[in-house]
Amino acid sequence: RRARSAWASNYFDLNLYARPVKIIYPKLKELCFPDCLMTNFHLDPTANLLEIEMEEAYLDGDLPSGKLTVANWEAIEIKQYRLESEDWANVDPANGEAISEILEQTFTEDQVVLKGFGVKTHHWTEHLFVNPEAYFEFKPNDA
Repeated sequence: RRARSAWASNYFDLNLYARPVKIIYPKLKELCFPDCLMTNFHLDPTANLLEIEMEEAYLDGDLPSGKLTVANWEAIEIKQYRLESEDWANVDPANGEAISEILEQTFTEDQVVLKGFGVKTHHWTEHLFVNPEAYFEFKPNDA
């Protein structure tokens, strides 16, 4: 294989047209989001779609900004722990609250569980998705 010329190195970035990389199960279960700022949390229960855009993730090293997608689930359950009453309350997915960051996550073959504090209520909130499609997608040239 021939080495790229200095001109090509400076003016033609081969990674510019790189396709996004999709991380799926079982590798998805090794993904974590320590102190990752979420820039967008979009939950649409009628379309069976959750999209979370974040500045970074971690999988055998730092990954660049990307998007976690959970889609086409069979069932969704959202619950919050209410400090006032010291019990769990089910939340209607149509009124599901975004979480400020993913503090705990579980990815299995048939479930995705995302946990964190609610943005508005600050209550501990858990999102459970049954039999979803789930993946994390990022562009390698953003690294």
